[in-house]
Formats: sequence, structure tokens, C-alpha cells
Amino acid sequence: YIPLSVGKPVGLSSTGHRYQRGQLRFATNGSTMRVAVTKLSMQAYLYGIAEVPNSWPAQALRAQAVAARSFAEDRTRSRRASGEKFDLLATTFDQAYSGYEKESATAAGRWVSAVDTTVGEMVHYQNVPIGALYSSSNGGYSADSGYVYVTSLPYFKATPDPFDKIAANPNHKWTTSYTVTQISAALARFSDTAVGTVKSIDIVRGVSVSGRVDKAEVRIVGSNRSVVIDGARFRSVLNAGSDASHQLLSSKFSLVGAAPPGGAPFGNSMR
Repeated sequence: YIPLSVGKPVGLSSTGHRYQRGQLRFATNGSTMRVAVTKLSMQAYLYGIAEVPNSWPAQALRAQAVAARSFAEDRTRSRRASGEKFDLLATTFDQAYSGYEKESATAAGRWVSAVDTTVGEMVHYQNVPIGALYSSSNGGYSADSGYVYVTSLPYFKATPDPFDKIAANPNHKWTTSYTVTQISAALARFSDTAVGTVKSIDIVRGVSVSGRVDKAEVRIVGSNRSVVIDGARFRSVLNAGSDASHQLLSSKFSLVGAAPPGGAPFGNSMR
């Protein structure tokens, strides 16, 4: 253990961040070294959450603090109930935690103030904190939890969000393009999607009311065979086989494009 003290941050090369609250605990797992920040109160943890810029309006920062606190409480309870040896991952898999880097950033006092002025505030459903999921954009329509995940929750229903496009949100609307060769190569990386040279891709049915394709049927016709997979699998496979400039940023997309030689209309999306 390494006890930490406010004002004396300790840097870790493995994360690229500095930490000044709680304790650093080191443990080995085979050849892997694991580092955990322990002995943190909820407030101390939230001070280091780096999910949004400090420059955001005060009310937005407060709303984010409440959402982050609710999410952390829900996820922590779940992990402890399942017997996990940690509460939260310090990455965007849970919440991005950068410790002292967040507290020492420009205008950090605005974020600390948002955390302090909302101390103890969480969003509850039936007296239990909810897993308050959030994102940089919902494309103008939030998703129904029952469509994206398994359980349909009354507080996670598909709802129009006209405010998502305000302030020129760069993630509100996006496009990316691929060649037939690029898509064919990406699909060829996995046995369940390898079809040879892609001839056509159709979103056949099952698009959600919010426009997401997680559970939609995607039919891929290739020179060797045809397959039908769901939209979540299609996105996962395509992103795994594409570089950073060719990623499907969310499951809210449609496919359009030119037909390859001798093929049906490529990317004909039928909803």
C-alpha cells in the first residue's frame, strides 16, 4: 500500500495519471501488475472523474455529478453483491477516473464545486439508486433499455431528445465510409461473418423506434455465402477490423452506398 495525501500527488507510468487521495494498492496476477485506488469516499472518487469538460455550464456539471454518483453507487452495489474484489474500473467501461489530473486541470474548481453542491444526491427508483447511464450524444433519441440490453426499465424508455443537436454536438450526426474490400476484410476476421467478397448488406427488420440496430437482422450476401447476424454483432465485427477513422460510433445508423459490380444495391437499409 502507498498512502496518499492531498497536495502530494503520486504519478503512475502505467496509467499516465497522478493520484492524491486514498491509497494505492499493488497486486500481481501472474505477469500482470494491477493497481487499485482504495480508501476513497464517494466525494473523493467523484473529484477525479474525467467524463466532461470543466468548462461546461454549472447546471450541466451538477447534473453530471448526480448521474456519476448514481452510476457509481449502482455499479458498486452490483459488484460487491457478485463477490468481485473491486468496485469500479477506472476506464470508460465504468467511468473515466484520472484522479489528480482532473482536480488540477483548468477550471477544476467548477467541477469540484458541482460535486460538493450535490453531495449525497442520486437518482432513485423505488428507493434504490439507478445505474444512470449517460453518453456524449444519443443522436436525438434515447434508447429503450429493453432493446439495447435485456431488462426493460421504466426510467430508460426511448424518448426524443431535441436538445442533443444543440451546441453543434459533433457526435449528434456522423458518417463514415468503407470500400467493399475494407468491409470484406473486416468480416473475414471471424468465422461467423466471413462471406468472401461482399455483394450486399441489408438491415432487414428489427430496427428500434429510436433508430438503433442492436437487435435488428443484418443480411450479408457475399461471393462465398450469405449470413444473417444482429446489428450489435455487425457493428462489433466491423469496428474490430477497422482503424480509428472507420468506426461505427453507435448502433444508431443506416447503410447507404453504391452497388459493387454485379451486386445488389449495397447497404440498402429497410426498416
